[in-house]
Amino acid sequence: MIPADSILLLAILIPLFGVGRILRIDERNFSTNIKLVAVWTTAFAFLLSLALLSSAKGKFSFFDFQFSINSISVHMIVVTTLLVLVSVGISYNRINVHLKKFYIPVLILEFLLVMLFSTNDILIFYILFELILITAFILVGVFTEDAICASKFFIILSIGAIFIFLGVIYLIETTGITEIDILSKYTFKHEQEWMIFAMFFTGFACQTALFPLHIWLPDSHTKPPMPVSILLSGILLKIGAFGMITILLPIAKNINLLLCDYIFTFSIITIGYATLSALLQRDMKRIIAHLSIIHMSIITIGIFSCNVDGISGAFLNIISSSLVTTACFLIIDVMENRFGSRSSDISGVSAAIPYISTVALVPILAIAFTPPLPCFVGDFLIISGCLKNHFFMFLTLYLLVTFGMFRGFKIYQNVFSGECNWGRSSLTNNELMCLLPLVILILAIGIYPNMILHPIKDEISKICAWNNGND
Repeated sequence: MIPADSILLLAILIPLFGVGRILRIDERNFSTNIKLVAVWTTAFAFLLSLALLSSAKGKFSFFDFQFSINSISVHMIVVTTLLVLVSVGISYNRINVHLKKFYIPVLILEFLLVMLFSTNDILIFYILFELILITAFILVGVFTEDAICASKFFIILSIGAIFIFLGVIYLIETTGITEIDILSKYTFKHEQEWMIFAMFFTGFACQTALFPLHIWLPDSHTKPPMPVSILLSGILLKIGAFGMITILLPIAKNINLLLCDYIFTFSIITIGYATLSALLQRDMKRIIAHLSIIHMSIITIGIFSCNVDGISGAFLNIISSSLVTTACFLIIDVMENRFGSRSSDISGVSAAIPYISTVALVPILAIAFTPPLPCFVGDFLIISGCLKNHFFMFLTLYLLVTFGMFRGFKIYQNVFSGECNWGRSSLTNNELMCLLPLVILILAIGIYPNMILHPIKDEISKICAWNNGND
């Protein structure tokens, strides 16, 4: 068996090999070769990430950089490599200009993300976070002909990065330590924990789009082409939640419980705003963007419930909402490609594209929290975590989840039923290859959520023990 450190090193470096190969290809005469290199590179990276699931977890050191693989980070790496592969796959017939300007940043982004989810050094985490932001901004700037959209994206997330930088500098000045697992065992003074929490929470709240720091998300998810939207919504949006679980909760462990009521209040305000905004939208891509804000706010509530049920549900939703949002975006992309519209006012899609209603049923109902799909399972665990100490939060979330279910059924019925006013077509092989694995995986996680919940149980229990004053 190949050692886990060798697999991780290959998973980190393989996107760079792809970048080097693409740089040597003439884009004008061999555009297909560029696409093939990107597809095979991301496919290999995904296979390597799957190998990490069954490998021994632990700490590694590459070139004096500290890395750590546990059940939380390895699941984030698998989802990252899968969604990058899907993004590259769907771009095969969608992006035909500026190929190097798309595929090179995407592969660099994959390289940075795999490193970020596996690093054990908080300074390296910040550097990677900043590089990811710059790379994503390049993608948004090149493929979005809207300077305001790109500016909002960069400014808001840069503000978050500045706060994370201040937090990292404060930790280094206070302790002289950069290893995250050692910092989690360090005993801070009360006022020091307040400073750490304020800096890191503000930074991660920008990434998770909590009100009023959400304004970058709707445009940046809606206006870029679909492959870029998949990367932003499926992966980048989840970095903040990952940071809250793996950095903020373990380090500022005595402050989290004191401020959870305020965090819940901001999250509920965000959910209410995003729900009302989604009701006013007709662009289905924009509706999904606002639903992503709702999902991230619910995830934040689960994280700061500071108990096993809540954090487990939050992490399950991080994984499942990434898959569900991506699948919904792909379905919208298919409709826009056939009909030239992504308005929720269109109808008869099922008659125009045979079998699409069957494929679309799972992700559309999943994003609306319908049982037994994974987002409902995650929300149920989060609600269970809130019920222990916050009955009002439980009641509010229950009502919002119920409302979301009815909203999902209504959209599905309006768009896919009715008379067909469009020419008939079918899903292409490329579209099926991108959609079906996501749909199958969403169903599998919904039916058997323990495939994710069981491996992360020990890590979540450790975090909860720290937050309840036990070492």
